[in-house]
Amino acid sequence: MTKYWRSIFDITKIFLALLLGGSSMLLYSQTSTTSDGNWNTGANWSSGVPSNSATATVTNEMTIDGDIEVDGGSYTVSSGTALDPSGGSDYKLTVKGSGYLEVDGNMTFGNNLTLENDGEILIKGCDTLRIGGDVFLKDQSILTIEACGVLYVEGNLEINNENESTVDGNIYVEGNATVQNEAVLSGTGNIEAEGIIDIKDDGEVFGNVSGCTPGPCEYGSGQGLPIELIYFDAYAISSAKIQARWSTASEINNDYFTLEYSFNGRDFFEGKRITAAGNSQIEMSYEEHFFVSNSPMVYVRLKQTDFDGQFEVFNPVAVKMNGVNHQYRLSDNLGNGKNLLLTINSSKSASNYNISIFNSVGKLIYKSSFQSEESSHYNYPIPDLSQNSKGIYFIRLESIEGTEVKRYILQ
Repeated sequence: MTKYWRSIFDITKIFLALLLGGSSMLLYSQTSTTSDGNWNTGANWSSGVPSNSATATVTNEMTIDGDIEVDGGSYTVSSGTALDPSGGSDYKLTVKGSGYLEVDGNMTFGNNLTLENDGEILIKGCDTLRIGGDVFLKDQSILTIEACGVLYVEGNLEINNENESTVDGNIYVEGNATVQNEAVLSGTGNIEAEGIIDIKDDGEVFGNVSGCTPGPCEYGSGQGLPIELIYFDAYAISSAKIQARWSTASEINNDYFTLEYSFNGRDFFEGKRITAAGNSQIEMSYEEHFFVSNSPMVYVRLKQTDFDGQFEVFNPVAVKMNGVNHQYRLSDNLGNGKNLLLTINSSKSASNYNISIFNSVGKLIYKSSFQSEESSHYNYPIPDLSQNSKGIYFIRLESIEGTEVKRYILQ
């Protein structure tokens, strides 16, 4: 009997030792970044470089300098970045074995991504996971992209073997996309491929079971790359200073805007570069100015550039720099998009103005006359336009100094 209980006691001690040791190991496996720098430099982590089964949190700007594998571990990029810089070696990302990766910042890898064997990746809203190679989603793995989140694939995308992907944001593929073997891509988002999208062997993409060829191809909400521009306008506020205003309804993978100018309408030069929102599904408004040399006419256009260097150029607008003593701009007077404020940069003497507002088919919906005060900036409130339908309207301002027309979009 004594021998029996001694054996039980010894077994209990061994179990407790393993339990306590396991707890210590678990605590040691938790690490987070403490400074910017290379991923594989232990000094940049609170408890050393994370193993593939560790719990790791990135809150700094980390440079990827080796392949990363998450196998049973849990990695979170939270308010930080993990970027594989161009020009060197291209590293790959693997998530498997119930491993979990949460992208709540931005991550970039130059090589392939493999998500397999019950691995899971979550891309949070308005954050981006960019892969320079191919992406393989397979073996009952799970990909979730929240609204405004982006998976950007420079190579091809293959979704296989009962993978379940919920995409409320965007997937953009520079190559081809294949969805097969009972893999399902669902949600309220969008997938866009420059090549074909092949759906076969009981695969499904946003309820579609037949593929698209030739490319480019798109399924889902239709809110793909890169931006949805609401309006762009530019005007002179002095003989050498131009003010530009624009807004976007959505932005995906948008790195920066460039205001460009030309004196002949053909040869354009950079006037100013403006950092963009990156990813956004709400209306974003921008207002910037830049200076040009004295010229009677300047053409101004907006250029949008993605994170990968691809760009889109919008049509220019003509800006009179000399010979016009009044320029005007429109702004939201009460913050509701219905009540407008007309601001006139007039001469210092008072002047008489006629204002007319037309809808998109040329019907006059408002007309009035007023006299500005002796001020270089005169504000004239336009009455509530909410009784009119949403859409494009043209506002014409007339005086002895000339006539100008601006476009306004009533939301």
